[in-house]
Amino acid sequence: AKGLIEGSKSVTAQEWHDYYQTLNLHHRLPGVMGVGLVVPVVTANLPAFEANAQLLGAREMKIHPPSDLPEHFVVQYIEPRATNPGALGLDIAAKPDGRGAALAARDSGDLRITRGLTLTDLPDGGPGFLLLDPIYTSTSTPTTEAGRRAGFRGWVYAPIPAPALVQ
Repeated sequence: AKGLIEGSKSVTAQEWHDYYQTLNLHHRLPGVMGVGLVVPVVTANLPAFEANAQLLGAREMKIHPPSDLPEHFVVQYIEPRATNPGALGLDIAAKPDGRGAALAARDSGDLRITRGLTLTDLPDGGPGFLLLDPIYTSTSTPTTEAGRRAGFRGWVYAPIPAPALVQ
């Protein structure tokens, strides 16, 4: 997924869907609920982001929950969409554990997992985790924290229900 993003100036919702179809994720990693893309968006750019996302094929993009943070970490794409209806537009920065893990991944250049949080797309709103892998403008991870912050694009993420980790 990182290669798809790093090799493109922009990825449409259809391209993300097509990519997901090649993964065969439900057979290879049966507990993982999907694969998505989270991008940082400053508050002043939220209306333009929503409009652009709709042009790229995410027609029902609405950022939620409301937050007064200066920067939001928004789920731009998620597949499969049918089993993750509440994820599109979710601001993972609105929850401290989501924000903390995302910033740690961005600044370190390493994969991070959140502490336990509620996954709203589970039937019972059950506990789970978000796995976050940072993406940069270059194909290799910058060697300094300043370089990682300057060249940061977003995260590939996977929502994982807690029971999937103990199977």
